[in-house]
Amino acid sequence: KIHATMNLSSRITIALVAILLVVVMMTHQMEAKRIRKDRLRQFLFKLYPKVTKAKEFLETELDVANVHYLYGNRYLVSTTRKRAERLLKNHPDKIRAFRRGNRKISKRLRKLLEKNSNKPIEMNIYVKHNGRSCNTRFVKYNKEGKPIKKNNIDVSLSATFDMMKKKIPSLKRLSKNKWYLKLKGKLAKRAATILKSHHHIHFIEPKERFVNHGFEEVLSRVDPLSEKYGSFLSSKQQWVDRADNPGVQKMWKRGFTGKGEILGIGDTGINTKNCMFLDDQGRTDIPTVHRHNFKEKPTVEHSKIHSYYAYADSSDIEDGHGSHVSGVAIAKSQDKKHAYMNGIQYDSKVAFLDIGTKRGLSVPGDLTEGYFPYFKAQGAKIVSNSWGSMTVDGYTSAAREVDQYLYDNPDMLILFAAGNSGRSGDKTLTSPGISKNSLTVGASQGNLRSFIAGLPLYSLHLQDQFQNMIKKRHSPIFNNPAFCKSFDMETPCPKAAEKAKEVFKKPSDYCKNSFTHKMICTGHLEKKIRHHPYQFGRQNMATFSSRGPTHDRRIKPDLVVNGQPVFSARSSSSDSCPVPLVLQGTSQATPLMAGYAGMIRQYFKQGYYPSGESSDDDAFEPTGALIKATLLASAQNMNGSVDLNGQGKWAPLSPKPSNKQGFGLVDVTNVLTFKDENDGKFLFQDSQNQLETGDKKTFCFAPTNEKASIKATLTWMDYAPHPSASVTLVNDLDMKMEIFSEDELVKRVYPNERETPDRRNNVEQIDLDSLPEGADRVKITIKGHKIPHGPSGFAFVVSGKSLKTC
Repeated sequence: KIHATMNLSSRITIALVAILLVVVMMTHQMEAKRIRKDRLRQFLFKLYPKVTKAKEFLETELDVANVHYLYGNRYLVSTTRKRAERLLKNHPDKIRAFRRGNRKISKRLRKLLEKNSNKPIEMNIYVKHNGRSCNTRFVKYNKEGKPIKKNNIDVSLSATFDMMKKKIPSLKRLSKNKWYLKLKGKLAKRAATILKSHHHIHFIEPKERFVNHGFEEVLSRVDPLSEKYGSFLSSKQQWVDRADNPGVQKMWKRGFTGKGEILGIGDTGINTKNCMFLDDQGRTDIPTVHRHNFKEKPTVEHSKIHSYYAYADSSDIEDGHGSHVSGVAIAKSQDKKHAYMNGIQYDSKVAFLDIGTKRGLSVPGDLTEGYFPYFKAQGAKIVSNSWGSMTVDGYTSAAREVDQYLYDNPDMLILFAAGNSGRSGDKTLTSPGISKNSLTVGASQGNLRSFIAGLPLYSLHLQDQFQNMIKKRHSPIFNNPAFCKSFDMETPCPKAAEKAKEVFKKPSDYCKNSFTHKMICTGHLEKKIRHHPYQFGRQNMATFSSRGPTHDRRIKPDLVVNGQPVFSARSSSSDSCPVPLVLQGTSQATPLMAGYAGMIRQYFKQGYYPSGESSDDDAFEPTGALIKATLLASAQNMNGSVDLNGQGKWAPLSPKPSNKQGFGLVDVTNVLTFKDENDGKFLFQDSQNQLETGDKKTFCFAPTNEKASIKATLTWMDYAPHPSASVTLVNDLDMKMEIFSEDELVKRVYPNERETPDRRNNVEQIDLDSLPEGADRVKITIKGHKIPHGPSGFAFVVSGKSLKTC
């Protein structure tokens, strides 16, 4: 009725109002769209491969300073959609495509958040902060039209954190670009959703829990042993002596014992009262530094401890991991009778960072600010780390911090243990050992006699394990028919626990029981070793040693040395020195590898290269990449076997490079040359050159006889990618070997046993035991294939026999 009686003017008015509302809504939508286009977002740009200096190009065209390389030809940039669309329109020959960035939350954190659990979730939040990688160049103006410059993190992000900190006390700032947050599952999911939308949030991941890589592989955690066993070890020193490791005795005789060197170690602590760490002049004051002055040089002198950073505390626990790994590297006995426990670099000092507490490890939140700078400030250019994450995951922020620090500090070499998860198969490496630039260390077995010497310790440990097992009310051992039968009982036999307490009162009692005889009795274990000697030897990998490859198919671990069993200093509250503690693990292999690295550093510092004798004129400070390349060049192939799962499933090792042994077992005497030797060894190094994309460097070598062999090794400290990068290699260098006979190409060889250039690793090696018949020249070319963060330095080492330069 209303519409029927409505006059024409009313209808026109309603129509105009409706049109006006539509216009207002469309205007509002257009304004919202314009605001969205002008809002800072994180975009992923994909460029064509031919584009050179892509980072500088994007910074200039977008007028920003926060371009971050991801991988391949992909870059993350915080900018507006309007600018991104304009760039695509103006440069279609350079920009292939762009889209919103969505790589801010790690896969492991995403899985934790999806569970919707109320359990607390700890996460690390990374922001692009302080410096060109953080700040945008968008100019803001005040009311008077003058530009306002912002030199720190933008107000909106600061406000976000300030607001959250008031409501969430657990929000902590760990460093200039790293925050820590702990929330219950559902709240954590909401917080992560809010934070990931901010254009300056770089990456969010679960907080990593770090553990020692060797503590769970204990062979002996018992009270000090009898004098009888101590006398046995003294009489069998050569069975367990550090000098029994490949090449160590030869290097010691030439004086490569670490004199004047400082080795960095971070671990649970050092028992400074242990006889293996005493000052040679009887000084008892320890040069301790604390958080407020950890970069200052200590004023107290000590012959073994250069400085002790009491980060977590200032001591080691009983049977401590830190004392043991430090002993492997730098221990020195004042009594020659106990020299078999000396470290591989027994004349060197240690700069120690104590990260051990009674509840576990307390590692600084940001390794680039609170961990590595201490070692550099104290003069320790080689840092051994026998710890890592509890979880096996992809590339993490901790790994990125290692890579970034080594890229920024090329004079350092940082070593990490691979981990002890080898029984679970391949892809079991832990962070930060999965980092590109660090030297990741796996564990091989020791000699057969060291296993026999360690049996009394091992047997006592098994007794302790057995006693703990039968104390548990529902222990699975009570369902073992063999165990129950040894006590003349039916299965299950929980009452056997009471009987066992009466039967097993002294060590010899375990050899009288049919079950424990095979499990614990020293005589039976020794018989097993002698009947299966192939399962115990230097050419075998330790079963527990974690294996590669990494998530992006890189070769890891890099190298291996002895990690099973290892005799070293025992941390004890009683006067038990020098009764050793015997452990096994990649934890024990890592300080041994650091000792080898120290020998190589000493070789170059004392000017042995290239003449083979010490010369002040030839002395120089080697880069970390050169030390790493020389270690890789010294490694030899292991032709033994490995127990694949710890259940007796033995298989032969694949030739190097492989996911188990990496590039092989280290012996530095294979590569270091000395003037008084006439074995035809050859060594060449180049670590002074730098390459940009497209640059080439060519080297020429010639055989001196038909028995010539050649091994070429290339390494470089690569730029750190985004933590979520699917491929972590950034600066890609290529090595190629061409063999000629009378100017005719006979053979072309690519590194790492590939048929094409390597696009994954920043370690490349070509190893030829012999050259083709008639070969008279070897040409090696190193090319900068793609170097977005250049120029890139590198270390190139050529070793072999019967060679010369041409």
